[in-house]
Amino acid sequence: MSELDVLLPKKDFTYNAGRTDRPWNHFTGRWEAIKPILAEMLAASSNMRPLRIVDLGSCNGFFALKAAYRHPEADVVAIEGSVGIGNGTAGLQGTVRQILRTEAVQTHLRWIQKLQLTNCFVAPEVWDYKYVCNLASGGRPICDAMFSLSVIHHIDNVSAQQYIQAGLSRVQGGIDLIAKL
Repeated sequence: MSELDVLLPKKDFTYNAGRTDRPWNHFTGRWEAIKPILAEMLAASSNMRPLRIVDLGSCNGFFALKAAYRHPEADVVAIEGSVGIGNGTAGLQGTVRQILRTEAVQTHLRWIQKLQLTNCFVAPEVWDYKYVCNLASGGRPICDAMFSLSVIHHIDNVSAQQYIQAGLSRVQGGIDLIAKL
């Protein structure tokens, strides 16, 4: 673990989208709260295999970049599906290429290169109820720590029809989704 945090510029990591505002202190305040808990979680994890952090709904990669820089002993996988307000809606009907071309993902990729992070990866994929159910069917966690900051409601929104197909109400489906995450 590195004792130093990487300094990321406010201009690259804040955004305003319609009525949704993500001011700088949302990022920095959350990171300060996450940092000691993440260090404790990773320290308690097995060192018999690579440690893995998943940043679900990573947008521009602020938290994934911070975690990868601070924890070079861990692989950080940033999942970005572009189905919310922060990074547009390319993931709803677009392609992986379109997700990769979004401004937020491009910012993330640029900073991975700039910081020469060999342990930070972007996965352009949309997680929905069926996908999460499939991951959960493996019967074991896919990571040692997961960030799911301001994203579960986006997964819930794209999963509404899948809940009906599974015979669940919207509330039951949302609860099951969260339990499986």
